[in-house]
Amino acid sequence: MNDKPREEDRPVGVSVEDGKLHVQLQDGREITTPLEWYPSLMNATPEQQANVELSLSSIHWPDL
Repeated sequence: MNDKPREEDRPVGVSVEDGKLHVQLQDGREITTPLEWYPSLMNATPEQQANVELSLSSIHWPDL
């Protein structure tokens, strides 16, 4: 089993809309999950939700 992050799985876009977290991946896939799974993100201001840092294998909201 290879646990190394794959380039095609890299998050390239994040948005919070209609009570859902949308993550776009390098290869065109989109993962959508209910915002209620992330209480701190759900209770954040739009500005805090928009301040996001993306890396090869993670998404980070520095204001949360």
